[in-house]
Amino acid sequence: MKNYLYIFALLLCVVVVSCEKEYDADTAESNYVAAPGKRVASVKTTFFENDGENCHEHRFTYDAKGRIKTVNSDIVIYTPVIMDNYGFPDTVNYRCNITSSANYFYRGEELEVAYIVSTQYPDLPAMNRTSGSSSYGVFGQSGVLERFSQLSFEYSKTRLLQAYADGGICFDVARDGDGNVTGYKKYNVYTDKVLENNVGRYHYHPRKNKSNFDFSAYFGYWGVEQGVTVISRPYRAPYQLAAFGMLGATSQNLPWGIVEKGADGKEVYIYGEWEFDSQDYPLSFVDADGRRTEITYCE
Repeated sequence: MKNYLYIFALLLCVVVVSCEKEYDADTAESNYVAAPGKRVASVKTTFFENDGENCHEHRFTYDAKGRIKTVNSDIVIYTPVIMDNYGFPDTVNYRCNITSSANYFYRGEELEVAYIVSTQYPDLPAMNRTSGSSSYGVFGQSGVLERFSQLSFEYSKTRLLQAYADGGICFDVARDGDGNVTGYKKYNVYTDKVLENNVGRYHYHPRKNKSNFDFSAYFGYWGVEQGVTVISRPYRAPYQLAAFGMLGATSQNLPWGIVEKGADGKEVYIYGEWEFDSQDYPLSFVDADGRRTEITYCE
């Protein structure tokens, strides 16, 4: 009888552990609340670089509470590879196909993003790689990320001010009077050496962004996600944080262009071009550098 009770107890433990491991995205509780606005189903950015047409396509799904659930990406880039040409180095641009999948898990104040990335070179199979891992973060009571992976964040209420990365790297986020992110300064807090400074570089369209997706974050205007290796490159990142409001208040307007100094030292505004539907939802954007982004929405 004791043996039966022992076996039953073991089975009960297995059932309890299994139940604890189950995750239901639609009922999971979280400090994070989904960003408002019409939900974007996909973004696709294309541009010519390194002798080829580069394409970055990301498709999104959401849980019952409107939070981002999955990101699935198909990316084509042309990347320079240094080859040995009979003893002389020669740089050749090779096509690289990148596919990735990322899943978000919300557990109260905790966030896990599990991802897998596969990189395939059709003409250089020896360079093919597949890797996967998880990154973790913690939401504060106000629903913004206090920490994520190597980064920690400082806010004024829910407006991100600074992000700190390993090695003493700090990002200061700059905004205009409407709260739109106009650039960032990246520097080393130990040496005060400025690594990047594009504060005031970006300006915004008069129209408000009516979607749930912050395009300024996706385009890399915030800078702070450079501190997380796997999402450090704009357009190519397998998942997003700031674009879905996880780093607090988003840019209220749509990005429009860049500000540069003319030959006379005066500011010159260079504009991109948006296309809208009949309800003022953005459908496409060609930026000042000719990159084209197309947007679709959930039904």
